[in-house]
Amino acid sequence: MATATDGCVDEYYYPVLTYNAQTNPLVQPVAQHIYNAQNGGLVTAWGVPSVYKSNGQPLTRDATPGDDTRNRNVACAGVTLLTGQSCDEFPLATTYQGAFFQSDYSAVAVPSSANSSQGGLTSAFNQSNRVIDDDPFYVNVVLQSGAVSW
Repeated sequence: MATATDGCVDEYYYPVLTYNAQTNPLVQPVAQHIYNAQNGGLVTAWGVPSVYKSNGQPLTRDATPGDDTRNRNVACAGVTLLTGQSCDEFPLATTYQGAFFQSDYSAVAVPSSANSSQGGLTSAFNQSNRVIDDDPFYVNVVLQSGAVSW
């Protein structure tokens, strides 16, 4: 894996994390969950620019140790999992908009492979875009059908 090199920071640029189920079919259940959340499933369209949805708000990365666990524990408390499933929460557990910090969230059971795929994509996104604690970003999804969140 290539490592990042020195570069400039543009504080007005918000990178976009994309979960594309057409190029990565494993992520489809997670992409569908986020699509539903961003398109009426929640009061706030988390991860959507306000130019696309008036209730859109960016997410901000939370790199504080333990906050991801706190977010998951709150969001997933009522989710029943079957063998081979894990809990997917949105907004992401690695953001300051996670369930521990506010009550406008969604959580569903998805195949563990889908959540693992999402985790890898998120980690690569954070590294390649140098997303650090409290940096804002957006999330878009492409479903296998070709539908996009925004």
